[in-house]
Order: sequence, then structure tokens, then C-alpha cells
Amino acid sequence: MSKNVLFISEQTLKDRSLLQDNVDPKLIKPTIKHCQDMFLEPILGTGLYRELQDQITANNVSVLNAKLLDLYITDTLCWYVASEMVMSLGYKLTNKNVLRKTSENSETSSLNDLFSLMEYYKNKAEWYAQRTTDYLIEFITDYPLYNNPGSGVDIIQPNGTSFQSSIYLGDSAIVDYKDYEAMYQSEGGQIGKDYRN
Repeated sequence: MSKNVLFISEQTLKDRSLLQDNVDPKLIKPTIKHCQDMFLEPILGTGLYRELQDQITANNVSVLNAKLLDLYITDTLCWYVASEMVMSLGYKLTNKNVLRKTSENSETSSLNDLFSLMEYYKNKAEWYAQRTTDYLIEFITDYPLYNNPGSGVDIIQPNGTSFQSSIYLGDSAIVDYKDYEAMYQSEGGQIGKDYRN
């Protein structure tokens, strides 16, 4: 298994996000890698994530995994990378200091503008990430490693939901009807409308 496998190319990132063609590849590759580790592996779980890495390395991606990569993962990853690139493009780490990049022909953005832009792109990423999660839940039997990613302290279980909230919403996006009834019925009978029909 190769730990440095990128699920998208620089060109794909530039084609599917708002990243300009002149962005330095030295900034792009590490950002793709850390977005895969920080955002994508928790969506997929370690088992499926490693399977994709292995298949990409061997240049032998299954039809199901190619569909997952092409229709779901690529857009998710592109927008997560775009959200993370905002800071990388605005600041440069040197041996003397952290420098804010400037240009004669453009106006630099304020820190608040940068955070707003990061949030804007992250919202897009989370929307695509939720589509990826919904797809995997819908076709869970086709992706056995999603449901059984392995065990051990280094194994990441899939999130079940991709939107982040400061309010605890529970551990899983999958709620069966039994849980629904327990949450929304009182001793005297059902509260609200019966949606079973």
C-alpha cells in the first residue's frame, strides 16, 4: 500500500474548482494529501480508503470504485482542497517569518475575507461529502469495507454524516424506524403525523 497516492490530479483540481492554472504544484500536492487524510478517510473509513489507495497504485480500479471516485470522491476532494488552499495561497512560510503574499496588480484580502472564503468552499465540500456518504449507505452491500473497515486503534470508522455542527446530533446518520418511534412518541400515543404510509 502506498501512503502517497493522490485520488485527484492537479489538473482535475484546477478543472473542477476555482483554482487558477498558475498555482504552484508544490502547494497543491501536500494539500491534496492532507485533505485526503483529514476529510476523506473519515468519510470512507480506513478499509475502503486503503482499498482505493491500493487499486490506484496497482492501476486496477474496480468498476464500482471507479464510479465512487469519478462521481462522488473527486468533487468532494476538490472542494475540500480549495477550502484549504485559501490560506496556503495567502501566506508563505520562510526561514525568517510567515509572510503574507502581495501583488502589485491586485488587492490582498483581509483575514475575515479569507475565513469567509474558506467556509464557503468547505460548505460545498460538505455537500458533496454528504452525497458520497448517502451513496455508500444506499449501496452498502456493494462496498463491504465501508461497513466493516477493520479494527484497531489506527482504524477510522466512517462518519455517517459529513456536515459539521457545534450541536451534538448523535453518532450515526442511519436512523431506523424503531429509533424514530422512540424519539417521537409519547406514552399517550404518537405525536405528529404518521409518515409510514
